[in-house]
Amino acid sequence: MKTLTIIFSISFLLSCSGSVKNSQKHMQDTLVKHKSDTSTKTQQNDYYSHDTIFHNSRFLIFGSKEMKIDYIPSTEKSFIIKSKGDTLFHDKLVTILGDKKYNSQIYIKYDSKYKFAQFTVDSIYNGELASPDVSIIKDNKYWNSFKRCNYLNTNEWKEHIITECRETGINFAGHFTIVEWGCGCQCKLMAIVDRITGEIFFPDIPEDHIDGYYGSQYHKDSRMIISNSAILEDYKGYYLKYFDCYPEIYEWRDTISKRLE
Repeated sequence: MKTLTIIFSISFLLSCSGSVKNSQKHMQDTLVKHKSDTSTKTQQNDYYSHDTIFHNSRFLIFGSKEMKIDYIPSTEKSFIIKSKGDTLFHDKLVTILGDKKYNSQIYIKYDSKYKFAQFTVDSIYNGELASPDVSIIKDNKYWNSFKRCNYLNTNEWKEHIITECRETGINFAGHFTIVEWGCGCQCKLMAIVDRITGEIFFPDIPEDHIDGYYGSQYHKDSRMIISNSAILEDYKGYYLKYFDCYPEIYEWRDTISKRLE
């Protein structure tokens, strides 16, 4: 009996020892995993950080405070590089260097010499509003190019113009109604309807008609249009340099649009 008791005690101690070792190993693995997760989370937070790291009269840059920035005007002949040296932005006026391992967003100050008041019309039409004459829409370069990405078929597209004109009065250049709709993604497309004659025009905004534009601003008493105006909404006066998309200025001249800027 005594022998059995001794054997049982030894087995129990070995079992406890194994449990302790397993517990210690589990705890160690947990600590390593926690440290790894914390490190990964810290790296992710650094990558997606949205701190203001640079700001002047032309640029607003968000990113991680860990990233050093070099702002080098083209007139600067000699300079000391403090950043990693990755090119974040470059034009004929300035080069901005940083570290591409961090996510950064560069906003550029929007400043135009053109104002809506420079293109005011003589009067606002107040007669009976003509309905859009969709029967005279011809096969044109605008329709041929944007129909590839347009989520509306031809009949829905025409009905949309009719509905919008029924619900909207003159909102542009004295006697026109601008109608906009999505092309299936975040961009938009535009038709301009003459509310005196019912004729429909498709402005060259943008000129290639491939990706559409990102919102627009216009006034009922002005012939000027600012396209891609939606990219100015996040930070007033600054736009995010994204796929070379930036605000563009157009003037409407009765039947055609002319890009000014």
